[in-house]
Amino acid sequence: MTQLAALSASGDLPRVVQALCDRFGLRLSVQGRQQLPALLNKVAEASGTTLPALVQAVLSGHAPSLAAVVDRAVIGETYFFRHREQLEAAVRAAPLLHGSARLMVWSAGCSFGDEAFSVAMLLHERGYDARSASVLGTDVSSLAIAAARTAVYGEWSFRGVDALSRARHFERDAAGEGPRPQVRALVEFRQHNLASQSAPVTGVHLVLCRNVLIYFEPGAAARVLARIYQALVPGGLLTVGPAEQPLAEAAGFEWLPEGEGLVLRRPLAASSHPQTPGVVAPARRSAPARPVWSQTTALRPQTTNAPAPRPHLSTPAPSAPTGDLDPLAEARHAARRGDLEVAERLARALATQRLLPEAWLLVSMMAEQRGDLAAALEATRRALYLEPGMPLAHAAQAALFRHLGQSAESERALRNAIAGVRGLDDAQLLRGVEPLTVGALRRALEQS
Repeated sequence: MTQLAALSASGDLPRVVQALCDRFGLRLSVQGRQQLPALLNKVAEASGTTLPALVQAVLSGHAPSLAAVVDRAVIGETYFFRHREQLEAAVRAAPLLHGSARLMVWSAGCSFGDEAFSVAMLLHERGYDARSASVLGTDVSSLAIAAARTAVYGEWSFRGVDALSRARHFERDAAGEGPRPQVRALVEFRQHNLASQSAPVTGVHLVLCRNVLIYFEPGAAARVLARIYQALVPGGLLTVGPAEQPLAEAAGFEWLPEGEGLVLRRPLAASSHPQTPGVVAPARRSAPARPVWSQTTALRPQTTNAPAPRPHLSTPAPSAPTGDLDPLAEARHAARRGDLEVAERLARALATQRLLPEAWLLVSMMAEQRGDLAAALEATRRALYLEPGMPLAHAAQAALFRHLGQSAESERALRNAIAGVRGLDDAQLLRGVEPLTVGALRRALEQS
């Protein structure tokens, strides 16, 4: 019997999962649990020890062994200007908070530093330098922090960077390509455990914690949000991933007033104590509409069979002449302005004339927004007629069937969505209304 087979048969794997949860608040996905034996084997080989010895060290609470495992378990997808629209909305709003004080930004769960440097570049474009702003990037992984401090990046990290931004903010030397010195001067990196340590900085104006909370078990995620809440100044801003928005609302954060719909904030005149972790209260909002900037929002579990109100696609987009946008982008643009009838009309025309399944998904979202779940469901069926294996269409169907109380149909659609991403690379972009990676959808499906 191989060491991997022996480990799987020993019953130690669930104890390793629990040890990682206890120390780091880490919640491994189904896929993560399946990959854990191979991950432990790689850590053992890199550490010059045997697999059984590493497992026993982890179970005994040996800090270096636990850190070595979590180093490889938590590093996720990252690249420059990921979800740029959200970053730009936050950077536009944050300067209104700090007055003459130094603007402070915290990138929590910064991975290799792409996000922290992206914000620094946006700040630099607005005239900030190291005297007027600072960006702190933290991550539990020592490997990630070491790479971030080196600040040398491969071509994959630049897939969200246009040629002008690349020429303006990056330079190449003997080591490789990375941010220019004036951008690096804005950023500092530290190793930090979000689950067990207090916030590394206070008086923060903006916290970026995107697609990090999904890796924590619910109690740990609530505690992390409480610490972030206390680290922010009143009115301070928070960005999270689409699947994490309900967690932030339950922790006492509210949506920024209409005009910066992708960003949440600590209330300006509320109690200094956020909602008690684990107790979900109705979220406070400063605007009646909430953005849906990713289709994963539709995967949130519902506590009732009645359909939840579908939030508006209220994220502001710059006014643009019709001719400047491709047809699907024009329909999205109308939806974000709140012109839902226009958005649906454009999407329907595009869906029927060009037979695009993405357009039918937008039709579905608009129909659900106006409360017509039958029409929303029919639109997803049309999308699947054109693209039978489309994961996002199956995921949308799962949510709609769940709203309608049709649990068997919802489970079937969910299985189809999971099957649609099986074997695909996490970084691959899926066809849909908004750009979404396989990894992001897979994580949302595992939590639904």
